[in-house]
Amino acid sequence: MQSVGIANYRPTPSVFSVANPAAAQTASAPAANSTSAAAVTGPVADMVPNQDHLSRLSKIALTTPGRLSFWTAGSMRRFLVSALTGISQQDLVRYGQRADLMRIPEMKPKAAYILENMGIKGPADLAQYRGDDFAAKVQRGILYATVVAKAVELSANEGRIYEAPSHALLEKLVAGSVGLGNRIQP
Repeated sequence: MQSVGIANYRPTPSVFSVANPAAAQTASAPAANSTSAAAVTGPVADMVPNQDHLSRLSKIALTTPGRLSFWTAGSMRRFLVSALTGISQQDLVRYGQRADLMRIPEMKPKAAYILENMGIKGPADLAQYRGDDFAAKVQRGILYATVVAKAVELSANEGRIYEAPSHALLEKLVAGSVGLGNRIQP
């Protein structure tokens, strides 16, 4: 059996740590030249349309909705991420709100993008449309029509394809948003 000592130990760079900017910069510096914004994929890529911002967020490992939501939830964490990436805190709030919507079961990143652009800033805002009475059903119908209109508008303005969630999926999203609350406050 071979013993493992300190001489054989090779530390792996941790890009995950946003709290240690020096480690994040040194660990991602060699990869910075080979990584382009087009190579970044996943749910965050559908929530952050600005490719430069997407590239900057990926360099500090904010590549999942959970990480993005966590690091943009508080003003101090937002300040730190803003200092590391050069992204304005206002943009970080918007990205965080989209990531916060991803906590709703069955939420898709592009649907979160559409809802946030409509003014729904988190699960608690979407939960306001719950209920089984006639008025609540009418409100959800209006919400659905607005979602479809916003998806068409965003597709035309940004050159990306945004499919509105189906009415049945929107009903599930409203039901799934009950009790989650909003984590991201400006």
